[in-house]
Amino acid sequence: MPSSVPIQFNGHEFIALAERALLWPANDTLIISDLHLGKGDIFRAAGIAIPSGGTLKDLDRLTTLLKAHNARQLIIVGDIIHAARTKPNWLERWQTFRREQRNVAMHVILGNHDRHLDHASLQVEAHDTLVIDGITFAHDAHGDLPQINGHIHPVVKVPGIDGRWPVFAIKQNTITLPAFSLFTGGHLIDTRGDWIACIKGEVLAHLRQT
Repeated sequence: MPSSVPIQFNGHEFIALAERALLWPANDTLIISDLHLGKGDIFRAAGIAIPSGGTLKDLDRLTTLLKAHNARQLIIVGDIIHAARTKPNWLERWQTFRREQRNVAMHVILGNHDRHLDHASLQVEAHDTLVIDGITFAHDAHGDLPQINGHIHPVVKVPGIDGRWPVFAIKQNTITLPAFSLFTGGHLIDTRGDWIACIKGEVLAHLRQT
């Protein structure tokens, strides 16, 4: 299986990457959803035994993708954080990441977990929705306009391959992104639709549209 697959959407070419990110080559833009910074911290504070290092691993993955594709812009389609905390453990690591990627414009679409987002401290531009070249970026479904969103963490079960795999769920006017964070659950979608699954560093495309 390949590590990426192109998607033609509303007159634009995007590339679905096995790393749970969408590349928009014409705009030098990387698009992800549901980063959920600090989710492990929240669980551990509640007494749930969760290994540390999840946020660091996700930001390292994101750094690798930005550099590999020479991205000049990053769009996070909602839920950059998991919950607001006074002194989050992940903030210093994010600020280091932001300094290292100072030449990358970063936009965050506000998701349901971002109600108290301090976007100034994260050095990102925050939006309820964002429209670029006829594509609407929103955290969840937003009318009938061509859009890219996230929120539901879509996954599928693939016959012959154990597990539940994150997918890009594709409809006529919508691409729903998989959760970028490795520490997330998922919502099973109908496998009869169009999707691209991210499986162990490769992609498996089930596309009926031409």
